[in-house]
Amino acid sequence: MKKSFLVIFTGLALMSFVGCSSDSSNADKNSTASNDGYLDVTVGGQHYRDDYKEGYSFSLEGFVDNCDSSGKITGQNAGQIDVANFFMDVYLCHDKNLAEFQNYNKNLAYISSVDINTGSFLEDCRKNFELVISYEDIANNKKYYNLSNSGRLNNITSVSVFKEDSQQKIYVVTGNFSGSFVKSDNSTIPVSGSYKTFISVLK
Repeated sequence: MKKSFLVIFTGLALMSFVGCSSDSSNADKNSTASNDGYLDVTVGGQHYRDDYKEGYSFSLEGFVDNCDSSGKITGQNAGQIDVANFFMDVYLCHDKNLAEFQNYNKNLAYISSVDINTGSFLEDCRKNFELVISYEDIANNKKYYNLSNSGRLNNITSVSVFKEDSQQKIYVVTGNFSGSFVKSDNSTIPVSGSYKTFISVLK
C-alpha cells in the first residue's frame, strides 16, 4: 500500500495500515454496526473500492488548526485507491476533542483537495467534517490535480457512537461526495463516491 500524503509530509501520522477486505458482503460492511470501513468511488467512469477494519487506518492527531475555532483538527484516513494510473488519498477532518465535537452539525460538511507539489495538509486550517482529497496522476508525470470550485459536494449521511472508553469516543461516520478534478489542459475527471470511516474523539 502506498504511503499516505500525511505520512510523507509530517512523519507524525499513526502508522497503522489498511487491512485486507473481509469475505462479508458489501451490505454487511455498509452497516454502521459493523467494524468495516470503506471508500467506494467512481473515477472517470471506473469503479474502485478500498475496504478496511476499524482501527487500521492512518490518522494525524490534532496538529491542524480549526478554521472556525481555537481548537485542533484531526485528519482520519477514509481510504486510498492505488492503481496503475492514479493514486487517491482521502481524509475526513474532525474536531480533536469531544468538547468541540459534540455540538457538530452534520449538515455543515466541506470538501477540498491538496496539491502535494505546492502544499500540504498541515499548511492550512481545516474545518470539522471537511473531506480532503489528494489525487496523483501517475500516468502523467505524477501531477496533482485540484477539485473544481464548482459542483463539489461532501454530504454526511450519518454519525453515531461506535464504542467508547474512559479516554475517547469512537464514532462511525458515513457520507458521499462528488466533484471534478481539473487537469493541466482544463479537461476534467469526474469523481463521486461514498465512505464509511471511524473517528476517535478525545474526552
